[in-house]
Amino acid sequence: MGGEPRSCHRPEPDPGCVCASDGGEPYWACAIAVAFIARVVVHRAVRADAAMTVRVGRYATGRPSGRGLEREEGDEMRAYIGLLLMVLAAGVTRAQPAPCTVAVNVLAPDRSSLPKYGMWSAASWRPVLFGDGDDWTAPWGCPVHDLAAGAFVARDKRDFIPIESVETDRGPRRFVFVVENGRLVTLAQRQVEAESVKAILSKARPEDSFGLLTAGGPRVALPLGSNRDTILVAAERWSQAKASSTRGEEVTDALVEATMWFEPHQSGDSIFLLDRIPNSAGNRREDSRLQTALASRQVRLFTLGLDIMIWGCGESDCVESPLIELSDRSGGDWEPMGPLPRKRQAKDASLRAARVDAERLYDVASQFYVLRLRRTSPETMVGLSLQELYRLPYATVTYPRPLPLCP
Repeated sequence: MGGEPRSCHRPEPDPGCVCASDGGEPYWACAIAVAFIARVVVHRAVRADAAMTVRVGRYATGRPSGRGLEREEGDEMRAYIGLLLMVLAAGVTRAQPAPCTVAVNVLAPDRSSLPKYGMWSAASWRPVLFGDGDDWTAPWGCPVHDLAAGAFVARDKRDFIPIESVETDRGPRRFVFVVENGRLVTLAQRQVEAESVKAILSKARPEDSFGLLTAGGPRVALPLGSNRDTILVAAERWSQAKASSTRGEEVTDALVEATMWFEPHQSGDSIFLLDRIPNSAGNRREDSRLQTALASRQVRLFTLGLDIMIWGCGESDCVESPLIELSDRSGGDWEPMGPLPRKRQAKDASLRAARVDAERLYDVASQFYVLRLRRTSPETMVGLSLQELYRLPYATVTYPRPLPLCP
């Protein structure tokens, strides 16, 4: 969870440049032709200049002397070599494509907050380079800032990938709240939803832009750039309203619609989903449709689950909400806020926890690293160096996966 986010494309040739290419075979064929033409042009120019020159002094014989010819041929050769070097240098420059960019977040718990012994203790941490971040969930993970380029490593099936640079993107952000307000959402869950929206809006910077879209119940659609007070009024209304029998669009449909609000794409576009998280295995076709929409429009998903998101774990794996994987693969993050009371109002402790969790997700969404890699592909993995992993127990690196083929 990541200056310019991923922008992997081959630069368009500049029509105003000679032999504009990526440095491949067409370029060198063109360079040879240009060199030959330059040789002829320079030769004629120098000879014409010599013919028009009136020499005086020791070599004033009416025609160029032998020593004059030597000077002319030297000028001709120097001009020709200069032109040839300019063409070759332009080719070398164009042969180096712009590096590919990846938006990355690094999350890790405060070392002092870890228990001294047992599970989740620093002593039990065994760092693994490019370990599967899905094997653990960093407890109380918060964004880690001010990491240098040497803190990151990247590789694919072939070898390690050079990291050209690492920058921090703190630019303005666009966020859309997608809020479930159907008849099955309890009063306590509605109150937690409203409290989360209020917490994010109060922490957000003036340059950030927000929109809101409801799902499951009466439709409320406030486009990006809506007044924040208008969004707060809407949140207050649904937190106090009784469950409505009106059936709105499904959560997946609302999420796909929200991704279209971000066109054209801007750096850091994100959705905050406040969802009841029904206890089901999910619909693979719908999940795939949502993942495609998020990836194609470069939108990250941050989920605030209004119920338990991990439903049980066996010896080898866990049964969990599909929104966990969808959030992770988009480069986003998630927080469970349940369980909450079924028939009563939310307790003050639940509301405080909702504010803390919502503010943490905003921190992750609003600032991230931009890694410029020499290349990327669906097999590319980005992680922390072993030195940083020892320094940051249980750290996780999040970014959109899989990465596109670039260049």
